Amino acid sequence: MNSNLKKLSPILFGVALFCFVLPFLSISAKGFLGDSHKLGTLNGFELVLGPELGNQKEDPEPLAILALAATLAGLAFSLFKEKILPVEKNFLIASMIAGAGGCLLLLLLKMQIDGEASRLGGMAGVSYEAGFWLGFLALLAAGGVNGFQLLSPASNAASAS
Repeated sequence: MNSNLKKLSPILFGVALFCFVLPFLSISAKGFLGDSHKLGTLNGFELVLGPELGNQKEDPEPLAILALAATLAGLAFSLFKEKILPVEKNFLIASMIAGAGGCLLLLLLKMQIDGEASRLGGMAGVSYEAGFWLGFLALLAAGGVNGFQLLSPASNAASAS
């Protein structure tokens, strides 16, 4: 079972990385009568590179950049931990931190965007799409899988020898 978990970690980080190309969030403007008009949908990479809203290029979102970096780091750590056995425990720890950190960074990004939308006095609305939530869940699962591997008796016996 432990070998299956070793294969699951890079898959989960790969899924989280793929989620950055899926729709991450939708932005809408609220009209005078309370009706809502969808202005556009952004994916994770657009947030990383700086979205273009209308004719204006916005700044990149630092938290989105860090979440992508954590995802890429977790993918690298989870791929290389099988190649370098003496330090596998360190790679498990790094992969667990990357998954949990990426998850936390996405939550902080959500809080920041929600705060910016509320400062507009309710004139703008943000809804989070499948890419955001699937990426969040994939990072959470990747962190959990690596933490479980770290705490499993098979991992502790391998690192003791």
